[in-house]
Amino acid sequence: MDEVKADNELKVLENNDFAENAQLKAIIATQKAKKVSIKVGDVEIFLRPAIPKPLRDKIVAISRQYKDADIEKADDEMYKVIAQLCLDEPYTNPAIWKYIDNETGEVPNMLTEITERLTKVEKSAQRFRRE
Repeated sequence: MDEVKADNELKVLENNDFAENAQLKAIIATQKAKKVSIKVGDVEIFLRPAIPKPLRDKIVAISRQYKDADIEKADDEMYKVIAQLCLDEPYTNPAIWKYIDNETGEVPNMLTEITERLTKVEKSAQRFRRE
């Protein structure tokens, strides 16, 4: 299938109303119920088991937009991303991550750890699907 045809089919799918489909609701609910965690010191932080496409797109856009730009704006975007990956309060609030970063400087390392953890989960799921 050529790329244009595939794009057109996706546009048709995007225009359909999937929100009321019971099977799709069940798939999404099952996926949203899954979670993984990382430990930061003695604190366990629960995360989404995968990075949703809109968030992946945002991460790519941020990396392009702030490559040589204002580091403060890039940091603010990083806090928003990490908050969107978390499932529980107070970690879903970007201001918490800014506070933690101001106090420790470790948030970029934590984000790296989170993305590495989620990448391992994704690779494990891919291996399972192939078997």
